[in-house]
Amino acid sequence: SFVWPATVPPAPRDTEETLVILPLHHRSDRAEIESGLKRLGAGSLLFLRAIEEIEWRAVGGSSGLYLRSQPDWFGDWVRRITVVGQIEGSADVEESWLIFSKPVCTPEGEGAGHVEVAFSLGRDAKSGRETVRPVSRSPLVVFFPTALETHLGFLVQGPYRTTPSRDNVPAQDAWNRHCMAETAAVLREALVWLRDNGHLDAGVLRCLPVARAKFPEGAMFTPIFEAVRSSLAEEALLPRHGGGHVSAKEARLARTQELRELLGPAQLTALLGTQSELTWLSGDISQDRTPELREYLIEELQIDEIRPEILLTKLSTAFLEVQPDEWVRRLYEFLCDQKALLSRTRELSLVRLDDGRHIQAQVNGQPQAFLPGAVATGFPTVRPAVCSTEASIAFLKALGLTEPDLVDDVIVNILPRYSGGRATLEMATYAADNERILHTYWT
Repeated sequence: SFVWPATVPPAPRDTEETLVILPLHHRSDRAEIESGLKRLGAGSLLFLRAIEEIEWRAVGGSSGLYLRSQPDWFGDWVRRITVVGQIEGSADVEESWLIFSKPVCTPEGEGAGHVEVAFSLGRDAKSGRETVRPVSRSPLVVFFPTALETHLGFLVQGPYRTTPSRDNVPAQDAWNRHCMAETAAVLREALVWLRDNGHLDAGVLRCLPVARAKFPEGAMFTPIFEAVRSSLAEEALLPRHGGGHVSAKEARLARTQELRELLGPAQLTALLGTQSELTWLSGDISQDRTPELREYLIEELQIDEIRPEILLTKLSTAFLEVQPDEWVRRLYEFLCDQKALLSRTRELSLVRLDDGRHIQAQVNGQPQAFLPGAVATGFPTVRPAVCSTEASIAFLKALGLTEPDLVDDVIVNILPRYSGGRATLEMATYAADNERILHTYWT
């Protein structure tokens, strides 16, 4: 059922022009070919190195023009390509791609072409920066697309062996397995290049194979799934909060943005008690924005997600007492919004006193400290620096803390010093006691 080319009389053409003459005998053939040319699209030029333009027209029908730009090379294996498509009666199409390429050889050492991966590029609506974005369809390409879907968010191209009709690519073919292994190696190197050149963000990660169900054991594209998983686990390829990249072993997911802002790498490491420093992953990776990617990081890469309730179990007295006042205040502000955890916070030594010690707010229903008031008292008092905002004060009040009663202060902390005989006090203490008594009286 093949149509073999036949000799035709010479026709005038330019030196760099290829002319294809199709002697059609049936109207249905013409309609089918015209439809196929429309479907061909500008993307058909993406991996063709010797063809820059395809122009077609059907007499009495539609016409189209597909163009490929000259590549912008970044070294000898990375190039940026733009393809443009114009079809009569349809909107123009312009696509930009970043292509990573590696030559492959036959077992005899002869060149057999290139294995390649191509990432689609787009513009971020807010920043205008060019970013990588996943494609909706990704058929395996053997110079032109085949019927085999890869389930990847990028395109894979190579000299794979296909059936004559190009509707299948034998997965167990030794040459195809070799090409797939080479493709996996190119992808690993591509991720490093994207990182080193400022492109490796959550958008790139969304292109990667993250759904294990689509890559079962023995399937053709499973080597790519496994190569990505090992790369992310061992190398610093995951975008972290605040910039840079980190490996899965040293990464943690935060359930909320507030957690990422509260705990720096040193504090996160100290809380979780690990030897190597931990850091948060980028906030672009979340349950709302990237649910499949988040699940992959948790299930496949074993990255823990830290939630506010987990944080509470790690807040030891030893950890809290070495934190600066400003951080303790921010902790109070953070916990002020965690209404569901209020009962659990009462069990912790969260209250920082003037002397830097941390104690529980109440024991057996009795307050163990008081909020600072207008006049200093003899009661244990919260350090003013940690309760200088409305939210921090609101949290301490939710724990049951109040300003001290001035009469109680006089009765409990002052008068006992003067009972039972002559008191021996420094003049400064005596003056301060009188001032507190007078202030209480007039108040």
